[in-house]
Amino acid sequence: IKNLIKKLTSLGIRTPNLYYDKKNDFGFYPRPSEEFIAKYYAALGKSHSDSLQMSQSISMAMTADEMINWVEKQTSVIKADSHVVDVGAGSGWMALALINRTKNVVAADLAITDIEHIRGLNDKIVLEIMENFWNSKQKFDLVFAIDMVEHLSKPLTFVQNLNKKVRKGGYVFISVPNFNSYFSKVHLGMHPYVSYPAHLNYFTVKSLSNLLLEGGFKVISCKTMTSPNEFEYVSRAY
Repeated sequence: IKNLIKKLTSLGIRTPNLYYDKKNDFGFYPRPSEEFIAKYYAALGKSHSDSLQMSQSISMAMTADEMINWVEKQTSVIKADSHVVDVGAGSGWMALALINRTKNVVAADLAITDIEHIRGLNDKIVLEIMENFWNSKQKFDLVFAIDMVEHLSKPLTFVQNLNKKVRKGGYVFISVPNFNSYFSKVHLGMHPYVSYPAHLNYFTVKSLSNLLLEGGFKVISCKTMTSPNEFEYVSRAY
């Protein structure tokens, strides 16, 4: 069955059913193989110019500032000498905003080639591949994981590993698309967030909080918001 799903999906014929766990308020797709996911992202790809455009987007910069300001209201962790990491940094829009607030910023992603353009935008940001990030003994005052957990086949394992990278008294900020959003309720099939196999997990405040609690965190605050970049992103489907 798994091989059949892989074949049909690769041909664009069929997407698996989206399942819903009512108790945890959590939507999810069946997990494809890691090989299938790797091939999907390799085929999808992103050009260097796309990354540069996104990293310098005004709406992304506004979104980053909005998120950082919210974190600062909840904690006093962002200081000039704080050690901060942006996990899954991608285009680097969050890391570029963070370097304006603190001088110790690491941008981590699967490969240096995915984030090397950041060096040309700000050489003070330390670039690190994900494997080295997980294996190093360095711990951080603040960890950002922006729109990452929805992509993962093992979100709990990821959260548990993040817990090991945060120093005692430190914080993690996780952002995910909201499964209870207006557009998800009105036109779920059209919504750009509902995308197999890019997005395998669909969280609400309840299910994200449950995930973090199970991963060993104490949830300080959780809120829903419409960020500046979402107006542009969601409008593409309409």
